[in-house]
Amino acid sequence: MASMDDELRVLAQSVAHADDIEAFVRPILKLVNRCSGLESVYLTMIDLDNNQQRVWFVQNEGTLDIPEGLTVPWADTLCKRALEEGRYLTNDVPRCWGDSEAAKALKLQTYASVPVHAFDNSLFGTLCGASHETLQVSDDTIDLLHLCAELIAAQLARRDQLVSAERRAEDAETRLNKVALGSQISRQCLEASSLRIALSRVAELLNGEIAWSRIDAFRVSDGTIDNLNDANQHSVALARQVMTDDSTPLQLIVRKQEEPILWADAEEQTLALVITSDDRVEGLLLVHMVEPLGHCQDSLHLLTASANSLSLLAARLADHNRLEAANQVLEHHALHDVLTGLPNRRFLIEMLEDKLLEGERLETQVYIAFIDLDGFKKLNDDHGHDVGDLFLREFAKRLSKVLRGHDLVARYGGDEFVFVGLGSPDDDFAKVSKILVERIRQATTGEYHLGQVRMQYGGPSIGFIEWQPGDIRDSDIAISRADTAMYEDKKRRRNSR
Repeated sequence: MASMDDELRVLAQSVAHADDIEAFVRPILKLVNRCSGLESVYLTMIDLDNNQQRVWFVQNEGTLDIPEGLTVPWADTLCKRALEEGRYLTNDVPRCWGDSEAAKALKLQTYASVPVHAFDNSLFGTLCGASHETLQVSDDTIDLLHLCAELIAAQLARRDQLVSAERRAEDAETRLNKVALGSQISRQCLEASSLRIALSRVAELLNGEIAWSRIDAFRVSDGTIDNLNDANQHSVALARQVMTDDSTPLQLIVRKQEEPILWADAEEQTLALVITSDDRVEGLLLVHMVEPLGHCQDSLHLLTASANSLSLLAARLADHNRLEAANQVLEHHALHDVLTGLPNRRFLIEMLEDKLLEGERLETQVYIAFIDLDGFKKLNDDHGHDVGDLFLREFAKRLSKVLRGHDLVARYGGDEFVFVGLGSPDDDFAKVSKILVERIRQATTGEYHLGQVRMQYGGPSIGFIEWQPGDIRDSDIAISRADTAMYEDKKRRRNSR
């Protein structure tokens, strides 16, 4: 009894902790073997497509020795007959299935078999027991076989679900990586000021993909082809061939901006990505494929998106001289406050996100100060909004003077400003906060000359906080914390007055 208890304990542990199917199944086979008295207990897999049954795991005791890995035709197996007849047990195999060659060869007398189903309820295999001797196998033993078959089926389903989940995760990661790479390429093209450099860089980024062996980049200008990344002579010849081809596909790409991919050499599986601007070709990327096109649709979408991004860059650069000044003015107005010239709230949010990311990467803190102009409403009421605007401009100018090279000050809105600075890992927050708050107050407190108005200003309320790596990386939350700290400072200043 103690030995049986030990085996039940092992079985329970295997059900709870087995990390592979073999570690799960073998204790079950051993338990069934002990409980049933059958000489051999084994788990099989059935391949209906190929009409085969394979013995997967076996627990042999006594003279009957069924080898693991044994493969037999499914049509002649006792398992198939037992399942078709609904006969889970027989102790007289010769009488029931006397025509079975396998049963004769093994001299089987007692045989039990129950189905093991897959997750979709299809037949995965069987859990079987066999013996040379005539055994009186109880109904409880058959119930145990069914129970163990269900446990194995559940473990197989768990394994399949895990494999499926891992595969989906890998596929999702691959797609996300392609999306991230596409975004990176788009960003490169949006930020680039040279098509030559962008072509080389995009080719370098794309060369990390496995669907092709390499990508060669060429700049096309005034009919000449400039080899940008040391492509071999054959690739150079292919690039020239694409450029001198007057075929309809190339013309459709150039004139009608259709999908920018064509075959440079179909036999060699070399694609050409055509980079255009207006009605001319500005560049080429030759892609030497190693995967069939039908197997890499995501990669083809990435190529198309990359070519389109480069073409947009080429079109932008073509008009660069005419549009540069206007774009700079528009961008400045979009990201800066018109009155003070400081970055606006939108720019602040974007830059603060970058600062928090940089702080996390460098494992250093980020300092945020929320600054509110005490008495600003009274100034407006007493002297008018024109004087109030002069005060805001002068305050912003003084506040900007306390900036270090990597600091940022923005007008958050109305009479509110936000300071952002990157710390260093060995900073003492108490000392740093005291120094920076005093620096801001000293710079912004004192006499202001506002046209005909002269006034003494007592300084703003300042909420100063420290964001640490590991905190929630959310600019709105960080600013809200600084805002709360500002109100506490305002209350202290009011009480002290």
